[in-house]
Amino acid sequence: MTVFTSIKKTVALILALLLIVLYLPLNGFAETTVYRWDGTNNTRGEAVKLQPNESLETQLFRIQEYIGGSLAGSYIEAYCIDTDTSIRANKSYVADFLENVSYFSNANAEKIRAIIFGSYPKVDLSVLKSAISESALTTKEAISGTQMAVWHFANGASPKTSEYNASASNSNKRIKKLYDYLVALPGMAAPDLASVITTGPAVSIVDEDVVISFSYETNGVNNMNGSPVELNHSTDLIGFTESVTTVGNTKNVVLTKNKYAVSAPFSFNIEISGTQTLSDAFIFTPEGGRSESQTLVSSGFTSEEVISKQLEGNLESLFGKIIIEKSFSDDNDAEVTFNLYLNEALYNSYTTVNQTVTIEPLAPGVYYLAEVTPDDYESSIDSFLRIEVEAGETQTVEVVNTPVTTEPSTEPSTEPSTEPSTEPSTEPSTEPSTEPSTEPSTEPSTEPSTEPSTEPSTEPSTEPSTEPSTEPSTEPTTELPTEQPTQPSTELPTEVPTQPSTEAPTEVLTEEETPLGEATEPEVTEEDEPEVVDEEIILDDDVPLADALPQTGQLPIELFLGIGMTITSIGLYLKKK
Repeated sequence: MTVFTSIKKTVALILALLLIVLYLPLNGFAETTVYRWDGTNNTRGEAVKLQPNESLETQLFRIQEYIGGSLAGSYIEAYCIDTDTSIRANKSYVADFLENVSYFSNANAEKIRAIIFGSYPKVDLSVLKSAISESALTTKEAISGTQMAVWHFANGASPKTSEYNASASNSNKRIKKLYDYLVALPGMAAPDLASVITTGPAVSIVDEDVVISFSYETNGVNNMNGSPVELNHSTDLIGFTESVTTVGNTKNVVLTKNKYAVSAPFSFNIEISGTQTLSDAFIFTPEGGRSESQTLVSSGFTSEEVISKQLEGNLESLFGKIIIEKSFSDDNDAEVTFNLYLNEALYNSYTTVNQTVTIEPLAPGVYYLAEVTPDDYESSIDSFLRIEVEAGETQTVEVVNTPVTTEPSTEPSTEPSTEPSTEPSTEPSTEPSTEPSTEPSTEPSTEPSTEPSTEPSTEPSTEPSTEPSTEPSTEPTTELPTEQPTQPSTELPTEVPTQPSTEAPTEVLTEEETPLGEATEPEVTEEDEPEVVDEEIILDDDVPLADALPQTGQLPIELFLGIGMTITSIGLYLKKK
């Protein structure tokens, strides 16, 4: 093998590795299906002589799908497409298009395809005989002539002239004649692959529904039998109602869902796919690269190509959201619940996390937000805060809770007052009042006495003393006022109770200056003497043994005590005797 051939192989190997790393297959079977040759299934042809002086065996290999550790399915007959590497049994192969081979041009790929589809076994042997006018053409000769034509465009090989000239054997002459026929065939382009043409998806809100619409069709390329390629779709959307209408080769899809029932995530995917049946000449490349085994080319077989297209969409632009940022003026870190209302009904409840909460997705509209305010706090927002949500917009609400402060009440207290009562106390006063009253009593005296008394007066003054009186008295005080009117006031209060009141009047009278006169004792006459009120001096119950007790003006009590003690002593003395 020449140095040039080695360099060519090295370059081809590098290109093949790049092909494996960078090429993304366009069809489904090339990614998943594995093929193998078991080393025994093949049909041999005649050996051929190539320039400059190389003799190679020819054979038609039969490969099968390799599934679950064993060969399965129908045979695929394939020729060698690489003179630089020998074939090895039980090597795994993957199929690909001729145009994806890196070591020959697309124009040569089209020539190879024409040879595969124009020769044996794709074309019956009888057809080939007629095509080259050689009725004696055998199967082995057909295999040899076809293999030499493939190597010519794949590896630049040519038949050795001396072996295939006019003096050559009849077999070589027929091989060379078939070779010349196949090489002269016009190139054949790869069959058209169907592709998916789409519009959309378009998203919108119509009345109360979110609407997603899209359509798809093929580019008009049919299956090998002329039937259209059937396409279908699938989505990852949940809960949408689907409607599909077909117009010609186009499918129109409409998906709907109530706008208030849509939830995150907003993004969605739509996959449209179908299977096209076609026939082509495919290459079979060994796993691990061209150097692992001989590369093969099929004699043309039917395959099913998966065609697909994926669409992506997003509903986020249709919806808005509300972000609540919560805080306390006293740095409380408690979490708080908010209620969101729509159409006067509770839409949902949300509890803050780290004192914030995001409410989404929200269809455009008017919502009302209410805080479940913690005890002893008041909120910075109204009971129902109106929030208008717009498509694609974010509304941020800041809510601050402040501790409730208690202010002094302006209403009269219902608790007992700590101030001195205006009502006279029932306990005796420890100090007599030193200040005379400047107001005449609103109550007429029930029993004026001409003798001073050591007991406090029973009638309270209309002006409360600085020291509350503890016990009313039926006798006038022993201390006379320093200034006494010369005669009793004849002016009576506007309201005179029919019965003597034991409580001070609740109405406060305006102080008036008391007329002053000479400090003389008023002259008391029978006519002026007020009527004695009996209730004040009559006892409710009779005193037991009242007649037996000493009466005022009789013998002193000490005398009776002395007599009693004397009698007791005499009795004790007599008892001892």
